[in-house]
Amino acid sequence: MSTFNAVMELIRGELNSYSIFLIDLGTIVHEYLFLLIALLATPSIASAELVKWVDANGKVHYSNSRPANAKRSTILDIQPAPRVSRVEESTDSPETVDLYTTSWCPYCAKARAYLRANNIPFIDHDIEKDVNAAQRKRQLDSSYSGVPLAVINGKLVRGFSENNYYRALSD
Repeated sequence: MSTFNAVMELIRGELNSYSIFLIDLGTIVHEYLFLLIALLATPSIASAELVKWVDANGKVHYSNSRPANAKRSTILDIQPAPRVSRVEESTDSPETVDLYTTSWCPYCAKARAYLRANNIPFIDHDIEKDVNAAQRKRQLDSSYSGVPLAVINGKLVRGFSENNYYRALSD
């Protein structure tokens, strides 16, 4: 066998191995894609029951059921935060929420998304781009250096929690 033929045989073998790899990779991607579609098509859980229990050694556990060897347990009813709508309020113009944020903060992004999703008007004050906004934030709450800080119906809300925003918007 000539050197040329030997090299060609080697290349064919490598290409064959590579194509098998691509076929396997395609199968894996197909399976994960199917799984992703199945998960997205499944309705999300609207509420769930969570059991907080303490074992014989005093260690606290959380699970969806109470084990027989639990020393004591408490059922925690977990509910999603209700959606807020400003439509229910009076015909006066709704109060605007002041939101003190930064561009890189993930909780700031969640706060913005929550307010937008619930059609709540807000003014986004980026404290890194606006020196006056940073100064106003310090005057509002000098002991809180984090973001976001929301002023909702005259109340200061530190950080982001759908439940806390809902409560402040409901008052």
